[in-house]
Amino acid sequence: MTVASLIRREFGQCKERFGSERGRQVLILLSANILVLPIGVLTNILCVRYLGVVGYGNYSFINGIFTFAIVISNFGFFQAGNRALVVTEDYSIRQEYYAATFICLLLLFAAMSILLFLYGFLDPNLKQKRLSTFFLLTIPSGFAYLWAKYFESMLQADNRITELAGVSLLPKLLFLLACLSLYLGTQEFSGGRLGLIWWAHIATQLLVFAWIFYRLRPSFHHLGKRLREILHFNRTYGFHLYLGAVFALGMSSLGTVLIGYFGSDTSGVAFYSLAIMFSTPLSIIPNTIATTHYRQFSQLKKIPSKLTWLTLFISFLSLIALWILLPPFIHFFYGAEFEEAVRLNRWTSAGMMLYGIADYFNRFLGAHGLGKAIRNGAFFTSLLLFIFNLLLIPKYQAFGAAWGVLAAGIGYSLIMLFYYTSYKKGIGTL
Repeated sequence: MTVASLIRREFGQCKERFGSERGRQVLILLSANILVLPIGVLTNILCVRYLGVVGYGNYSFINGIFTFAIVISNFGFFQAGNRALVVTEDYSIRQEYYAATFICLLLLFAAMSILLFLYGFLDPNLKQKRLSTFFLLTIPSGFAYLWAKYFESMLQADNRITELAGVSLLPKLLFLLACLSLYLGTQEFSGGRLGLIWWAHIATQLLVFAWIFYRLRPSFHHLGKRLREILHFNRTYGFHLYLGAVFALGMSSLGTVLIGYFGSDTSGVAFYSLAIMFSTPLSIIPNTIATTHYRQFSQLKKIPSKLTWLTLFISFLSLIALWILLPPFIHFFYGAEFEEAVRLNRWTSAGMMLYGIADYFNRFLGAHGLGKAIRNGAFFTSLLLFIFNLLLIPKYQAFGAAWGVLAAGIGYSLIMLFYYTSYKKGIGTL
């Protein structure tokens, strides 16, 4: 059977597929993630116009530091909570795992804050760019970043797709409204615009996260017992994923930071951040499909081939559409000075699409508790990214980082496909 005929048959079954509960969940989460794109674009346009290129670069630079910090500071405890939820059917116990993992979050936040304070106090690059004081004042923001990571790991394991969609969409919608209010209401304000944007960004996240957390109804009963179980899952599963993430996600986040370090200002960070922002939806499509099937994957020995073909088709179609539509969009809404973001996007978009396809197989491996395989894949991917970042960013800056994204995407997709195929055939222990 040809790919085209397989795709026609699959679309012919769409009505039946999306009439199911699983199909509705896919639509809910995918719709939320699709809506995030125009909301993010509008927010981005307002931020760039309100802050200017360098101001927006400073915003992206600080954001990159926090993104890197949560990767190295979570120690796998959120993934441990994820695993605990996957293997637990009892509703009351799952509520206790939510509470126990939240206690871990509070402890992690305290440790991360100390590390960030030392970094902000000692780093000469922040002082050179006159960002030291601002950064030190933003350290409490780390709680919002960790809380977002908590929801990302826990909600997919518990199949709480509506709440997961809310975590993805609502903070960005509120942030858009906040940015619009600041843009229209404070045009004459010549003070710390970066601070206004930053704290609007954090406040809108915290507001939504507090509401979602209340909806989860976490239970603090048997807290000591659940914490011990979380520690067990961390030793056997979560910490393996953490080690991989420190290298893979850490190196990905580090790229943004390195561009800022090797540039005379942070304008390169602004262009690269735009390229990544428009590329990210390509990783969301396969990720969303896998996330909504995460719990189902734990009961399957292989991924349905029809689901894989449909995922690949939508991903490649979206990549071509982005390449066609992005240049006129950037020129119209951002101006000719952002042409570099278009050129960067050619590389980052292909890389992010491959990241999404790799995550599709990653979710299946994760649902089966194969933390070591995911860790090993992350090690391999991060090695590629580290080599490209180290060799290319000092000379080529943003383009070096973009080429690194593509190389890492190729490596990540190949290694995840290898481990998935090995598991499906029963080869090795993984």
